[in-house]
Amino acid sequence: MSSGTKIYDSTNQPAAFNAVVEAIAKTDRIIFLCGPDLSTAAGMAALNKPSAINSNGIASQMSLSALIKECSSPDRGLSQLPNKQLAAYNMAMAERRIRARSAPINTFHQYFQRVFGLKHVVRYLTTSFDALEAAGKRAVESKCPGVREKDVTAFDGSFLRGATLLCEDCPLMAEQPSTSRRQAQAALSNHLRPAVQANIGIDMLPGGKLRNKVITGAKSTDLLLIAGISLQADEIMDLAQEIAEEVHGRYGGVVYIGEQPICGRTAKYHVDFHLKMDPDECAHHIFDAMERLQAGDVSMEPSADEENDKSDIWSLTINSTAWFALKSRSLLRLDATSAIWDLKSVCCNANAAATISATLGHITQVGPRHVLYCRCLGARPKGFLSRRR
Repeated sequence: MSSGTKIYDSTNQPAAFNAVVEAIAKTDRIIFLCGPDLSTAAGMAALNKPSAINSNGIASQMSLSALIKECSSPDRGLSQLPNKQLAAYNMAMAERRIRARSAPINTFHQYFQRVFGLKHVVRYLTTSFDALEAAGKRAVESKCPGVREKDVTAFDGSFLRGATLLCEDCPLMAEQPSTSRRQAQAALSNHLRPAVQANIGIDMLPGGKLRNKVITGAKSTDLLLIAGISLQADEIMDLAQEIAEEVHGRYGGVVYIGEQPICGRTAKYHVDFHLKMDPDECAHHIFDAMERLQAGDVSMEPSADEENDKSDIWSLTINSTAWFALKSRSLLRLDATSAIWDLKSVCCNANAAATISATLGHITQVGPRHVLYCRCLGARPKGFLSRRR
């Protein structure tokens, strides 16, 4: 569990911000938790932006997120929607799919593709259905065995004209003897419709098969990277919390990237760092750090211990960023003697700062003012601390 989320930006806390970015660049076991907000950087409209929707023959201003909720009501499945409402839903989703197929890939998705190519991605979890992460390699994930991806692309033109299309394969499946008892139910669900729902799928709920696989993967993960998604929904916060507990169990880190405050309940207890920046802009900084690492920047080379256990990267980063906070406050309180020490100078190299931290003893960060308490007094590093009379 985190002792409290540390919020950094590149303007006010550049050293601490860069230390976290460099740790991200060094990490090679990552779980991504993302959402549709990442698509806006590629020119996609926000899901909560109102647009003209023709539902039941009546034109009205409605956001796509509201339409999805309306059409995925728990007391009425998509198979029970009136034809006109289903046609309006298909039309809106077809427009979205067409736009997504031609949308330029943004920097954050380029970063994801790079680390995916390096085999650093354990899982990529997203509530977005635009598939921009796939860089146009697929239009949609088919949920019907009789409908292939190329079919969906061809159907979009008909959907834009307000047509209601039937699946040709499902009626044939319903006629087979093994499914004869479900013929009536199958007949109601032969209309093609979006495989999009307002809530996360059953498999991703606690105890679900996919959820269990994700948590198992988290046991060997060093970083949970959250971007483009709100943690306000309980089901998303619970998922993030469960993954974070496994990551913290192996001394890994949890980083949230976004300009807005983290709204999820108890998020501050599970997120170590909030990089207050647009995810796309932050991805540029991560790319720069990866390039410096690849070029052999001495200040970014991992130590021998880090080579043996990559999760040490985050325990060192969490400790070292406490020293950057100390630099801005110039205050260190030592419990045993109540003496106060001034910080004369701090090396901005993360590894050096972590070494100083280890020399002083066990450091615990408490309180909103980042006052540090040293639980055991070690040797005072020469040239770094001087006593205030």
